[in-house]
Amino acid sequence: AFTYRAFSPKSSLNVKQFTAKYDKKSNTNQLKWTLETDKQYYGAILFRKDPGEADHSQYSPRLPNQMDYTDKSIKKPGTYSYYLKIYDTLGNVVKSDEVQATVPESK
Repeated sequence: AFTYRAFSPKSSLNVKQFTAKYDKKSNTNQLKWTLETDKQYYGAILFRKDPGEADHSQYSPRLPNQMDYTDKSIKKPGTYSYYLKIYDTLGNVVKSDEVQATVPESK
């Protein structure tokens, strides 16, 4: 008997750098990422975990061809954790490492 197996081309996507930084002036977290190659980059979805939360949840819609994001909904002090799911044009998904940004107590 013949068994059909779907062939998934190897993704060339790898997250090279992913950073999160709190900006006091605008009270936002600034997220930026770079990829090893963006030749097949289709977009990213951002996941966020708020201070005191147990799990990450989807925070953004697909960010088409974006390489940065400003999180404007910082509601309380503490450490916010983020990761990305990067999508390529072949349908592959790559998950980034987590990054964190700490929002200090307001004085």
